[in-house]
Amino acid sequence: MFATTFGISDSGFTLKVDPNLGKATQMWLHNQKCIFQTLPLETYTLFEIASAPNGVIQRLSSNFLSSANDNDEIQQKANSLRDCIEKSCWKSILEETSQWSNDLKKRVWLKLSASEKKTIHQIAKIQKFSDTLSALTLSDIKKVISILKEVEILSKSVKVTKNSKQEDLVNMLKELITTHEKFLKAALTLVLGDCE
Repeated sequence: MFATTFGISDSGFTLKVDPNLGKATQMWLHNQKCIFQTLPLETYTLFEIASAPNGVIQRLSSNFLSSANDNDEIQQKANSLRDCIEKSCWKSILEETSQWSNDLKKRVWLKLSASEKKTIHQIAKIQKFSDTLSALTLSDIKKVISILKEVEILSKSVKVTKNSKQEDLVNMLKELITTHEKFLKAALTLVLGDCE
């Protein structure tokens, strides 16, 4: 009997099962609301899974993904990535994962908890805002600050003078990302839209 194997491909995931289990597996994947193609081959049935609920992927990967040595490496990479998450540093995450293949990234991603994944998304979002803010001219930063003062996100006592350092102003705005993201996004849209 063919041993069931689960893998990660560039287009999603692959599941190989014994031909005798093909129909049952097809029904199970359908019931789990997976999007897949079935390819009955001579020695096994191949399922190319384009999309599946996270619980299904975790179940298949924990039961049928690669060898023990591979799993040790994946766990080690996941732990390294967790260290980067604790630092809340996008640069560390990029440095850690820069040499990883897409396959490795997907496999490590499956090892992370929902909260760890959410934290990575949040760190990436903060970095994107940071890059946008850092690219603004001093004049545009002043406009953003004025808008945020008008909607009372920033205190009226916040003063921007000719001696104000652009880096300090950017850092002040960065602190608003986690608490006032929508207002900051709206102010940036107004200012950047004004420039075009």
